[in-house]
Amino acid sequence: MRPIRTLLPYLALGAGLLLLSGLLSLAIPYVARQTIDIWLGADVPRVIHDMTDPLADHKRTIVHPIFPLLLLPIGGLLAKLTSSQGIAAQLIISLSAAITGILLFATTRNLGIKSMDAWLLIGAFASSSAFIFWWSIPETFPIGSLSILIPFYLLSRQEHRLKAWTLALAGSLAITTTNVSAGIVALFFSKQRKNFVKILLLAVLLILALSFLQKSYLPSAKYFFGGSVATEQRFIPKSTDPLGSFPGRALDFAVYTGVVPGEPVRWVEGMYFPFGLNLLGGFRAIPAISWIALLAIGSIELFHNFRSNFTKALFVFLVSQFVLHMVYGDQPFLYSAHFLPEFILLISLGFQPGASRARFMLSRGCIITFILTGFPLNLESFIKAAQIAASFSGTGP
Repeated sequence: MRPIRTLLPYLALGAGLLLLSGLLSLAIPYVARQTIDIWLGADVPRVIHDMTDPLADHKRTIVHPIFPLLLLPIGGLLAKLTSSQGIAAQLIISLSAAITGILLFATTRNLGIKSMDAWLLIGAFASSSAFIFWWSIPETFPIGSLSILIPFYLLSRQEHRLKAWTLALAGSLAITTTNVSAGIVALFFSKQRKNFVKILLLAVLLILALSFLQKSYLPSAKYFFGGSVATEQRFIPKSTDPLGSFPGRALDFAVYTGVVPGEPVRWVEGMYFPFGLNLLGGFRAIPAISWIALLAIGSIELFHNFRSNFTKALFVFLVSQFVLHMVYGDQPFLYSAHFLPEFILLISLGFQPGASRARFMLSRGCIITFILTGFPLNLESFIKAAQIAASFSGTGP
């Protein structure tokens, strides 16, 4: 067992992120929690009910296989203790912020990153637009983010136990079906590759069993193997010029995850961030350039160390996420919490031991600049988004 002294930094980190997530949630207007699509396309009221109400319609288990089953026990208890489903759901999201941050810190340390640099990486995580916008409101994405990070944590510590990999793979599938790609990729490059098929089958069988259990507990729940691909077709953008939207979606995926424009655009059903590098002008160009530089340095180091199983897995996962979100969903920023920790891990490659002093200085300069300028500017965008959300009048749970 670790001495309590060695656990204190992790506990402080978790407490800080939990508090930040909770404080951010205070800015979210009630209407954004009771009406679907207002908050940048998020299904907030549905997710609150999935977390707290066994009598709700849990039809989205088609793509979120056992999300309600995993979270209803704690969510239902918290709802009774707080007398509020919304508060209970947000407490779970804030707790996921703490656990994700702790796990991300531990993963970077496993990669050999110095403690000071690991703290800077957590600072970038908490300063990012993806954190500020998505760990402040109940949605599946923060929980999904944690389920994606766990296999990379196991890979970073060179985990060899079959049970750990089976649970990690099942966990990555449990929250969102496409997230299983993280478990599959990490497992393929792990020390358990020889048991790849065995672990994959065990994980799928575990989720199938839990899916049947969930159905007996929640009759409205759907089986995730019941035609999810066909039902998700409506979320593929219909465009007369698919290639024309590609640069904008690529910008959204890579850059908006770190820093977003000054404020979203309001439309009849909600709001969204328009595409365009020119929208990151003025002072906002400083964190945008810093974020891009950090990703570029990390990418260069990734290819320099491509023999590493961890870097191979990280590369394959991020490429698969990029391809997926070029064709799926209203805009990639909606899903940015899913791949934010992996972007931070990519950035962490620029801080690995053995690098030149010049590279270290550049990476540290960029990340400190991003934290100091990105956090306040992203917070400004977040507050403006909350004000726009408050201008809607919605009805719902």
